[in-house]
Amino acid sequence: MDIQIEHNAGFFRALFLLMKQVGRRGCMRSAFETAKLLLSLDPQGDPMNVLLAIDYYALTSRQCQFLIDLFDSKTPVVDRFASAEAGSKKKAGKKTSSNASETIAMLPNLQFSLALAQYVLPRPQSVDSMLLVYQELTHCGSAFS
Repeated sequence: MDIQIEHNAGFFRALFLLMKQVGRRGCMRSAFETAKLLLSLDPQGDPMNVLLAIDYYALTSRQCQFLIDLFDSKTPVVDRFASAEAGSKKKAGKKTSSNASETIAMLPNLQFSLALAQYVLPRPQSVDSMLLVYQELTHCGSAFS
């Protein structure tokens, strides 16, 4: 669904405001389902930046497997500021770097949420599963510190 069309933009905004409002009211599962709907309308573009909030709603509604599946989906990240930066760097004579291999797995909020989801998932707590969570958190800390 293209957000550039006027009626679609209003629909995107209405769903986004609904997601935020039901989240404020404490209906986390409803906010999570609304966020999933909003993300499914344009998963590649994500015009309302739902990827920055969907992990919170998934964790609070105990939908940990969704986070793991989302993390493993390898959906590419859209950089909305790349074209503006490329234009300003060309004027300044600097090289532009474009990394097409960046996926949503590189988002810090999803990396931390993945570690929490693996910790919360109902399964027998073995040393291996705790080691996996520790490695995920160590990777997050080293990548963003």
